[in-house]
Order: sequence, then structure tokens, then C-alpha cells
Amino acid sequence: MGKAMKVLLMLCMVGYLASVAFAIRVNDDNGAEEGGANGEGGASGIRSGGALGTVSVYDPPYTPNQCYGDDPLPTTLVATVNDALWENGDRCKQTLRVRCIKSTDASKPCKRHTSVDVRVADYCPNCETTFQISDDAYAIIADPDAPSLQVGFSWV
Repeated sequence: MGKAMKVLLMLCMVGYLASVAFAIRVNDDNGAEEGGANGEGGASGIRSGGALGTVSVYDPPYTPNQCYGDDPLPTTLVATVNDALWENGDRCKQTLRVRCIKSTDASKPCKRHTSVDVRVADYCPNCETTFQISDDAYAIIADPDAPSLQVGFSWV
């Protein structure tokens, strides 16, 4: 193997190790390892390129809404999103994968190693959180009585 190839291989290995170390640090900072603070986290399908935000419960009724109008929803796992995620309606009917990182109430923790896929059904211009998810979706990733959650999320 030539000298240039050895250098290239070494650079690739350093890059890989740095990305693994970063991923471990992010998980540690978010309590996502086993035994993490508040029992949260876990690798549950949120890939790199995801974002962090806050979530609260989206209370029914879910119709009528901006994306489906009066038509029946295809699922009860739905979301209403704020201005930053709405993108002038371009995200209508798209799917978000959501993982609870930390509950704002330590006595009502996240469920470990779980994520939920929710369909964007509506626009929430006055949301105090990044988005809201249906009570069915919320119960999959956290104690339903938790007031709000810190989450990791990505478009799928």
C-alpha cells in the first residue's frame, strides 16, 4: 500500500472515530444511555441530521384541520407543527419520527428506547412548543401526564 493510500485510510479512521465519539457525547448529554437521567432516551430510530425540539399534547378533535380538511385522518398518530416546521404547508401529510429525550417533570418520565412516527395534520401558529402530537402518540413515548417533553425528531 502506497504512502498516500495509508494517509487517506488514516484520515478516514480519524473521521469515523470522531463521529462515534460525538454520537456518544450527544447521547450522554441527553441522558440517552442506559440509566440516563429521568430514564429517557435510547437509540430509537432518530438518525443523524435530526433536530431537537419540544413537544406537548395535541388535544382532539383533530378534524377539521389544514392538511386533511374534514376528511377522516389515516391514523390517530398525528401532529400539529409551528411556523418553523410548517414551511407554508409543504410539510402537510409528511411524517415525523419523534423520540422523547427528557420530560419537563421528572416524576413523569419518557419511555425508554421508543419512538413514534406521526403524520403532520395541522398548523399551530401559536404553539408554545416546536410541535404538538396526539395523545395516542404522546402515550407511546412518555407518561401521558407529563406537561411537555424535550425530543429528538427527524422527517422520514
